Amino acid sequence: MDRQVIINKISKIYMSHGIKSITMDDIAKRLKMSKRTLYELFENKSNLVRMVVEKNIEDEKLLVKKHIRESENAIDVMVNISKTMIQMYKDSHKSVLQDLKKYHNEVWKMIDDFHNNYILFAVKQNLERGIKEGLYRKEIKPNILAAFYIIQLQLFSDLSNFKLKKEKHEELIKQFFDYHIYGILSIEGIKYYLNLN
Repeated sequence: MDRQVIINKISKIYMSHGIKSITMDDIAKRLKMSKRTLYELFENKSNLVRMVVEKNIEDEKLLVKKHIRESENAIDVMVNISKTMIQMYKDSHKSVLQDLKKYHNEVWKMIDDFHNNYILFAVKQNLERGIKEGLYRKEIKPNILAAFYIIQLQLFSDLSNFKLKKEKHEELIKQFFDYHIYGILSIEGIKYYLNLN
Protein backbone atom coordinates (compact mmCIF):
# COMPACT_ATOMS: atom_id res chain seq x y z
CA MET A 1 0.00 0.00 0.00
CA ASP A 2 1.30 3.45 -0.97
CA ARG A 3 2.36 5.72 1.94
CA GLN A 4 0.01 8.55 0.85
CA VAL A 5 -2.94 6.12 0.71
CA ILE A 6 -2.06 4.95 4.23
CA ILE A 7 -1.82 8.55 5.48
CA ASN A 8 -5.27 9.31 4.01
CA LYS A 9 -6.76 6.25 5.71
CA ILE A 10 -5.15 7.10 9.06
CA SER A 11 -6.41 10.69 8.74
CA LYS A 12 -9.98 9.34 8.45
CA ILE A 13 -9.45 7.15 11.53
CA TYR A 14 -8.18 10.13 13.54
CA MET A 15 -11.00 12.39 12.33
CA SER A 16 -13.69 9.92 13.40
CA HIS A 17 -12.15 8.70 16.69
CA GLY A 18 -9.79 11.42 17.89
CA ILE A 19 -6.00 11.09 18.13
CA LYS A 20 -5.18 10.33 21.76
CA SER A 21 -7.46 7.28 21.95
CA ILE A 22 -5.99 5.62 18.82
CA THR A 23 -2.75 3.67 19.33
CA MET A 24 -0.30 2.40 16.73
CA ASP A 25 -1.70 -1.10 17.46
CA ASP A 26 -5.21 0.14 16.64
CA ILE A 27 -4.00 1.62 13.35
CA ALA A 28 -2.15 -1.56 12.35
CA LYS A 29 -5.27 -3.64 13.06
CA ARG A 30 -7.61 -1.29 11.20
CA LEU A 31 -5.30 -1.17 8.17
CA LYS A 32 -4.72 -4.94 8.36
CA MET A 33 -0.96 -4.54 8.39
CA SER A 34 1.73 -5.66 10.79
CA LYS A 35 2.89 -3.26 13.48
CA ARG A 36 6.43 -3.75 12.17
CA THR A 37 5.44 -2.52 8.68
CA LEU A 38 3.71 0.48 10.23
CA TYR A 39 6.87 1.37 12.20
CA GLU A 40 8.99 0.98 9.06
CA LEU A 41 6.82 3.65 7.41
CA PHE A 42 6.41 5.91 10.45
CA GLU A 43 9.05 6.15 13.17
CA ASN A 44 6.50 6.67 15.97
CA LYS A 45 3.04 8.09 16.63
CA SER A 46 4.31 11.69 16.77
CA ASN A 47 5.93 11.30 13.36
CA LEU A 48 2.72 9.78 11.98
CA VAL A 49 0.53 12.58 13.38
CA ARG A 50 2.90 15.19 11.90
CA MET A 51 2.71 13.57 8.44
CA VAL A 52 -1.09 13.34 8.59
CA VAL A 53 -1.38 17.03 9.52
CA GLU A 54 1.13 18.09 6.84
CA LYS A 55 -0.94 16.23 4.24
CA ASN A 56 -4.19 17.79 5.49
CA ILE A 57 -2.68 21.28 5.37
CA GLU A 58 -1.48 20.72 1.79
CA ASP A 59 -4.93 19.40 0.80
CA GLU A 60 -6.62 22.45 2.35
CA LYS A 61 -4.25 24.80 0.50
CA LEU A 62 -5.09 23.09 -2.80
CA LEU A 63 -8.82 23.37 -2.10
CA VAL A 64 -8.57 27.06 -1.22
CA LYS A 65 -6.58 27.74 -4.42
CA LYS A 66 -9.11 25.75 -6.47
CA HIS A 67 -12.07 27.70 -5.06
CA ILE A 68 -10.32 31.05 -5.61
CA ARG A 69 -9.49 30.08 -9.19
CA GLU A 70 -12.86 28.58 -10.13
CA SER A 71 -15.36 30.77 -8.25
CA GLU A 72 -17.19 33.59 -10.01
CA ASN A 73 -16.78 36.13 -7.21
CA ALA A 74 -15.67 36.63 -3.58
CA ILE A 75 -18.98 35.37 -2.12
CA ASP A 76 -18.78 32.16 -4.14
CA VAL A 77 -15.24 31.59 -2.86
CA MET A 78 -16.41 31.84 0.77
CA VAL A 79 -19.54 29.73 0.16
CA ASN A 80 -17.56 26.99 -1.59
CA ILE A 81 -14.86 26.94 1.09
CA SER A 82 -17.45 26.75 3.86
CA LYS A 83 -19.25 23.85 2.10
CA THR A 84 -15.92 22.04 1.78
CA MET A 85 -15.11 22.65 5.46
CA ILE A 86 -18.54 21.36 6.52
CA GLN A 87 -18.01 18.22 4.44
CA MET A 88 -14.51 17.69 5.84
CA TYR A 89 -15.43 18.20 9.49
CA LYS A 90 -19.04 16.99 9.42
CA ASP A 91 -18.46 13.72 11.21
CA SER A 92 -15.19 14.58 12.89
CA HIS A 93 -14.56 13.72 16.52
CA LYS A 94 -14.70 16.81 18.72
CA SER A 95 -11.40 16.02 20.44
CA VAL A 96 -9.22 15.99 17.28
CA LEU A 97 -8.04 19.60 17.49
CA GLN A 98 -7.83 19.53 21.28
CA ASP A 99 -5.73 16.32 21.14
CA LEU A 100 -3.32 18.02 18.74
CA LYS A 101 -3.09 21.11 20.89
CA LYS A 102 -2.55 19.19 24.12
CA TYR A 103 -0.41 16.20 23.08
CA HIS A 104 1.31 17.24 19.82
CA ASN A 105 2.41 20.81 20.45
CA GLU A 106 4.87 21.07 17.55
CA VAL A 107 2.25 19.80 15.12
CA TRP A 108 -0.27 22.25 16.58
CA LYS A 109 2.19 25.09 15.84
CA MET A 110 2.10 24.03 12.15
CA ILE A 111 -1.69 24.42 12.16
CA ASP A 112 -1.42 27.72 13.98
CA ASP A 113 1.11 28.97 11.40
CA PHE A 114 -1.15 27.80 8.57
CA HIS A 115 -4.06 29.80 10.02
CA ASN A 116 -2.02 32.88 10.96
CA ASN A 117 -0.28 33.11 7.60
CA TYR A 118 -1.93 31.27 4.70
CA ILE A 119 -5.59 31.49 5.79
CA LEU A 120 -5.21 35.04 7.13
CA PHE A 121 -3.80 36.17 3.76
CA ALA A 122 -6.52 34.29 1.80
CA VAL A 123 -9.31 35.86 3.90
CA LYS A 124 -7.77 39.35 3.54
CA GLN A 125 -7.54 38.89 -0.24
CA ASN A 126 -11.14 37.68 -0.35
CA LEU A 127 -12.31 40.75 1.58
CA GLU A 128 -10.41 43.07 -0.78
CA ARG A 129 -11.83 41.25 -3.82
CA GLY A 130 -15.39 41.47 -2.46
CA ILE A 131 -15.04 45.23 -1.89
CA LYS A 132 -13.79 45.72 -5.48
CA GLU A 133 -16.69 43.64 -6.80
CA GLY A 134 -19.17 45.73 -4.81
CA LEU A 135 -20.40 42.64 -2.95
CA TYR A 136 -18.83 43.56 0.41
CA ARG A 137 -19.28 46.86 2.24
CA LYS A 138 -16.73 49.51 1.25
CA GLU A 139 -16.12 50.61 4.85
CA ILE A 140 -14.89 47.25 6.15
CA LYS A 141 -11.20 46.96 7.04
CA PRO A 142 -9.76 43.75 5.52
CA ASN A 143 -6.74 43.63 7.89
CA ILE A 144 -8.92 43.80 11.00
CA LEU A 145 -11.68 41.47 9.81
CA ALA A 146 -9.20 38.86 8.54
CA ALA A 147 -7.63 38.85 12.03
CA PHE A 148 -11.11 38.53 13.63
CA TYR A 149 -11.83 35.60 11.31
CA ILE A 150 -8.69 33.76 12.44
CA ILE A 151 -9.40 34.42 16.13
CA GLN A 152 -12.91 32.99 15.72
CA LEU A 153 -11.53 30.01 13.82
CA GLN A 154 -9.22 29.26 16.75
CA LEU A 155 -12.22 28.93 19.09
CA PHE A 156 -13.00 25.58 17.47
CA SER A 157 -9.88 24.06 19.01
CA ASP A 158 -10.51 25.35 22.52
CA LEU A 159 -13.25 23.03 23.74
CA SER A 160 -12.25 23.49 27.38
CA ASN A 161 -13.57 27.08 27.34
CA PHE A 162 -16.14 26.50 24.63
CA LYS A 163 -19.75 27.11 25.63
CA LEU A 164 -21.06 25.11 22.67
CA LYS A 165 -19.51 21.70 23.34
CA LYS A 166 -22.75 19.87 22.55
CA GLU A 167 -23.15 21.43 19.11
CA LYS A 168 -22.04 19.50 16.04
CA HIS A 169 -19.04 20.81 14.08
CA GLU A 170 -21.27 21.12 11.01
CA GLU A 171 -23.65 23.51 12.80
CA LEU A 172 -20.80 25.52 14.35
CA ILE A 173 -19.20 26.06 10.92
CA LYS A 174 -22.54 27.06 9.36
CA GLN A 175 -23.27 29.59 12.10
CA PHE A 176 -19.70 30.91 12.05
CA PHE A 177 -19.89 31.38 8.27
CA ASP A 178 -23.28 33.17 8.38
CA TYR A 179 -22.02 35.40 11.20
CA HIS A 180 -18.99 36.35 9.08
CA ILE A 181 -20.69 36.76 5.70
CA TYR A 182 -23.66 38.84 6.89
CA GLY A 183 -21.28 41.20 8.67
CA ILE A 184 -19.44 42.07 5.43
CA LEU A 185 -22.06 41.96 2.65
CA SER A 186 -23.17 45.10 0.83
CA ILE A 187 -26.83 45.44 -0.25
CA GLU A 188 -25.84 43.98 -3.64
CA GLY A 189 -23.99 41.20 -1.87
CA ILE A 190 -27.01 40.35 0.30
CA LYS A 191 -29.22 40.11 -2.83
CA TYR A 192 -26.68 37.83 -4.51
CA TYR A 193 -26.19 35.67 -1.40
CA LEU A 194 -29.93 35.23 -0.80
CA ASN A 195 -30.39 34.12 -4.42
CA LEU A 196 -27.81 31.37 -3.86
CA ASN A 197 -29.95 29.72 -1.18
